[in-house]
Order: sequence, then C-alpha cells, then structure tokens
Amino acid sequence: MTIENSVDKKSIWSAFGQLLRQELLPVLTDLRLAIVMLLMIALFSITGTVIEQGQSVAFYQANYPEHPALFGFLTWKVLLILGLDHVYRTWWFLALLIFFGTSLTACTFTRQLPALKAARRWKFYDEPRQFQKLALSAELDNGSVNSLTQLLQNRRYKVFQEKDDSLYARKGIIGRIGPIIVHVGMVTILLGSIWGAMTGFVAQEMVASGDTFTVKNIIDAGPWATALPKDWSMRVNRFWIDYTSSGGIDQFYSDMSVLNNQEQEVDRKTIFVNSPLRYHGVTFYQTDWGISSVRVRVNKSPIFNYRWRN
Repeated sequence: MTIENSVDKKSIWSAFGQLLRQELLPVLTDLRLAIVMLLMIALFSITGTVIEQGQSVAFYQANYPEHPALFGFLTWKVLLILGLDHVYRTWWFLALLIFFGTSLTACTFTRQLPALKAARRWKFYDEPRQFQKLALSAELDNGSVNSLTQLLQNRRYKVFQEKDDSLYARKGIIGRIGPIIVHVGMVTILLGSIWGAMTGFVAQEMVASGDTFTVKNIIDAGPWATALPKDWSMRVNRFWIDYTSSGGIDQFYSDMSVLNNQEQEVDRKTIFVNSPLRYHGVTFYQTDWGISSVRVRVNKSPIFNYRWRN
C-alpha cells in the first residue's frame, strides 16, 4: 500500500511538472506578455507619482471630492478602495512586480542561458552546401589559411584551426551575455522595489535653523518597517537660499549634522536638490521651506522668538 501511494505521488508530481513546462512556461516567457506587464508597471508608477501618497483621508476628501469627480470617476472613495494613496505597497502592484520578475527569470533560464550555451559550441562545416546556406558566404580565389587566420585575429575573432588546414572563427559571444545581465539587473531592481516598499517609511519635520530634532512624524510606512534608532539625532546648522542675477531663486541649501547621544557630530553634509544626506539607511532631503518664526536679540538681551500661527 505504501509503495502504491509513493508511485501515485511521483506520477502526480511528474504530471504537474510536465504541465508547468508545457503550459505555464510558454506563457511566462512570452515577450508580448513581458512588454504588457512592463507598460502596466510604468503606468501605475506614474499614477503613484501624480497622486500624493500617504496623506490623510481629509486630504483626499478635500482634493478628490465626489462632486465633481476628477475625470468623471476618480473620487477619494475610489482612490482609497483601489489603494492609489499607497500604490507601491498594494497587493496588486507587488503581485505585478513578482509576476514580471518571474517572467524575466524564466526567460533567462529557458532561453538566454541555452542560447549562450549553444553559441559557445564550435560548429564545423565540412560540405560546401553547408556554407552556401549561410546568410553570407564567399569564395576566395587566392590566399592561405595562415594569412586568413591573422586577418581574423586582427578583427578580434576567436580562431580555431585544425591540422588539416580547417579553420573556424567566431565573435559576438558577449552579445549573448548582454540580455542575461539586463535580466539580472531588472530582477534586482524589482526585488529592491519590493523590499523598499515593505520596509521603508516616509516622515516629515519642520525644523528651524539651529534646532536639533529626531524623526518622529512618520506619515507613511510599510508593514515591515522597523522603528528608528534612538542613538542619534539631527541638527540643522544653517539654511540659506542662493539667488540668480535676475532675483529668482537658484538653489536651497541646508547644512545638517548627525549627532550621537552625547551630541557629538558624527557626520555632516550640506544638502540641496538631488543631493540628500544618507545615514544608517535613512535619507534626508528638503522638500519645502517657509518662515515659521523670527528670532531677535539686541546686544545681550534675551532672545525674542516670535512664531507664526496658522
């Protein structure tokens, strides 16, 4: 009885494996499907860029009202139901990334690697008709195998020569490796996107020049996000703006320091657009600025601090 069950299980797994090879793999490795999935990922990524992510319900109610609905259908309710307020962590977007990565991986192992293996084999032709079937062929009236060998080597062909004056040369193997490298790079990016969406967080702080702060105001976080380390803080040493000759704003700058528990500086950088400060996996960049308070001190008088209230 045990032997029969074992045989039945082996038959089931064999049939299942055959089904995967014959039915699922051709679908996964279809180039048209990969293009469609790539376009869908691009479309949803654009949606996540256009629609503000991780905001409160009140924000979406104010900006995406039911009457009138944006484009006639996009309201705050539709937006929240579809998860468009956190596109990059929705189950359907992550499933799309996983499916696309699976397709690339299957294509690599079923097509690209076998093509590379086949291209590395030396193929020797013995009959003239075999050469005539090639896309390009020619006959030389004069010359020698040795002179042809040197000519091919000068043009970066890899040459193999037998004792009977048979000669074979090839190049372009690197072209077979290129798609594999592209697939590995894309899968790595997809894995990084999934990991970042599940473990990352977004926080926002309004900090005046000279103030020290720790990140507490987390407005959006993935389900696997860990708590911030408590053994360091940040200080904004100075904030300033450079202007153009015509009076327009050229660039915003923030001189920032990372402080340990003893308030000693362990890192420092001046950040500006496209140049954030990174420390222990946390990226700090400036998104906005405004006048929140004014500090006044005359000679040695106490500092008078006036703050604007909304």
